[in-house]
Amino acid sequence: MKKTTLFLIFSILASALSSYAQTLNQGASWPNSDWTLTGTYNVSALLSDPTVGDATFSFDDDAAGSSSNDDLQLTSPIIDLTAARDAGETWITVSGDIVYRALTGEVLAIEVYDADAMTWSVLETFTGNSTNTDFQTCANVEAYTSAVFDISGYTATQLSGFQYRFSYDDDDAWKWGWCIGSPTIASQTPPACLDPSMLTAGNITDTTADLSWTENGTATAWDIEIVDSGATATGNPTANGVTNPYTAMSLTAVTAYDFYVRADCGVDGTSEWVGPFTFTTECDAITAEYIEDFETFTTQTSAFVEENCWSATGGSYYWESAPGTDVGSGSTGPDPSITTGNYFYVEATSGSAGDVTDLVSPLVDLAALATPTLMFNYHMYGSAIGTLDVLVNGTTNVWSLSGEQQADAVTPWDLAVIDLSSYAGQTVSITFRATRADSYAGDIAIDNVAFTELPTCPFPTGLTATNVAETTADLSWVENGTATMWNIEWGVAPLTQGTGTLITGATSNPLSLTALTPSTTYEYYVQADCGGDASDWTGPYSFTTMTPAPANDDASGAIALSVGDTLCETQVTASTAGATTSIEADADCGSTPGTDVWFSVTVPVTGEVNIEISSVDGSVFGDSVMAVYSGTVGALVEIDCNDDGGDGLYSMIELVGLTEGDVIYVRVWEYGYDEDEFSICAWSPTSLSVADNTFESFNYYPNPVNDNLTLKAQKDIENIAVYNMLGQEVLRTAPNAVNTEVNMSALQAGAYFVKVTIGDATETVKVIKK
Repeated sequence: MKKTTLFLIFSILASALSSYAQTLNQGASWPNSDWTLTGTYNVSALLSDPTVGDATFSFDDDAAGSSSNDDLQLTSPIIDLTAARDAGETWITVSGDIVYRALTGEVLAIEVYDADAMTWSVLETFTGNSTNTDFQTCANVEAYTSAVFDISGYTATQLSGFQYRFSYDDDDAWKWGWCIGSPTIASQTPPACLDPSMLTAGNITDTTADLSWTENGTATAWDIEIVDSGATATGNPTANGVTNPYTAMSLTAVTAYDFYVRADCGVDGTSEWVGPFTFTTECDAITAEYIEDFETFTTQTSAFVEENCWSATGGSYYWESAPGTDVGSGSTGPDPSITTGNYFYVEATSGSAGDVTDLVSPLVDLAALATPTLMFNYHMYGSAIGTLDVLVNGTTNVWSLSGEQQADAVTPWDLAVIDLSSYAGQTVSITFRATRADSYAGDIAIDNVAFTELPTCPFPTGLTATNVAETTADLSWVENGTATMWNIEWGVAPLTQGTGTLITGATSNPLSLTALTPSTTYEYYVQADCGGDASDWTGPYSFTTMTPAPANDDASGAIALSVGDTLCETQVTASTAGATTSIEADADCGSTPGTDVWFSVTVPVTGEVNIEISSVDGSVFGDSVMAVYSGTVGALVEIDCNDDGGDGLYSMIELVGLTEGDVIYVRVWEYGYDEDEFSICAWSPTSLSVADNTFESFNYYPNPVNDNLTLKAQKDIENIAVYNMLGQEVLRTAPNAVNTEVNMSALQAGAYFVKVTIGDATETVKVIKK
């Protein structure tokens, strides 16, 4: 069990007590009515009370309940420590056994009484040693010995009025419990040479560390032993008679060590060895050109591993090994379909705006570089990209990028080139700082970090394409030197260099490309021309030209749908690819319209039309929304709107009571704004071929109707739908009976169409509501 104390002396082996004659060795002898129990607590949770006949002290806070605020103090009778002090036995400990399941917030402790100040102070705070949930049996107890308290400075009153107690407070919360066995208080003569304590190490470099400790006696010299961490100490000092602190020299960089210390008290001998205290030396400064691609790093997907003197702090980050991450191997980004490589990854998981993750490089000595330059690949992708900053020595910001986002997860990584010439001859470290934009920031990745010379003709970086249209695009890049001319090679992706269209001596940045093919993905490379010297090629960067808007992008170009005589006998395949948002008002269902297309339907003689959307194999257009309008283009009035009334997430609208020969307009878009193909059809249900006698004996009354419309037929009436004069459905029922009533009392006065379905046949009748 872990021991804590308010005094300088922190622990003592229980066995040491037996090596001295003990004036005080007093057991509590529970049960013992001289002990007293006080406090505020749920009595039913007190399982054993040594003041009334129990040999243990046990409390089940779980049984006390969540609303019970419990604190207890079990106090010893007065114990006179005068004889122990007079015998020179001024070290006092309390020992016994305990089982305790601890939770955050609660405190179970041994406290001692100051009879002068009339106050209690903590001697020992217990930590949990069990996962037990049943404290009625006091099973699986473990022995403990408290920290030492020194009574050498006690007054006569403090000695004669001494008491100790067990104190518990559950922090007004629902906890588990504990069981304490009968304790013993004992005295001991302190050793002539006290052990040091509070070992620590500071000012750690790659080869040195300042070791220090707390002296608890009068020693002025100490012995040190330093071993590799985890190795067994020999007890033979590696340094004798040292001062405090002591500077250890000639250590090995990036190595974990354990150090031990003992006091040298001269004629009183030496103390026991105390330790180990573990420390790790820092990294050597790298003195030559340095490139780190992270390929040898240990990869994990849940925790960060510090390696090669790189470290990180902050949010969700780790060394990742996933296909497509190693730009140096020719991949194009973190995509599972490409090659393998390691990179540093800041993940878009839960977090808050402003959360910071730092990746810190080891120290790099730039003395060997005439024009030191930092280069690295980066990739930023997600719904809300934050900021990526580069700091020198953790303070000076030398590069910042905010809100940039690669088009998708497989877009090529960008390359940053940062001039560090102002730090020539210095030793620096670099911090890559990723800052969240909001609670779901985008992923940010770092790879292939290089401290190197700036080339005589630096290569361009930051390739991009803007103003991309159907047949044109503007290509641009970042010039990192003084070049004013560039060579560009471009072509249809995937582009193998040497097979594309080459433009030499271009003097414009950005550069406009024309005569491109719509709906086509292109790639391009750039090379700086420094006049007699040329940079390396940079790229590829890919972009896709726009898809032309379809002919039925607006209502004026609506595609006419023929009205079939059977269910969707005439399917029309269409697409929203390249479509824009119409100027018509928003519809009354589904999502806000976007990338919509239009169709028209001429109302047949029946005055009834069903319009239905369905899927096309392989299309991402999986959730349609459809609105129907009457009137003229530019002044359309919505008749009906439907989101998921058809098969699955597809739309269907049933219209009745329309005027023969009128043209209605149908607007279609995808709920999630995906652009792809779908099928659409129009058909008239009353034009279906049915048996002549299906509705031969069908009857309905009264007409006009006040409240209930009665319907009778020879066969079961399966469905009844009521529509207003605008074709909007206002009531539907499925009676599945030959005789039924439709309650129309809630409808406003006026004309309505009642559509009746019997088997495969439908009939629509006009009814007047009073």
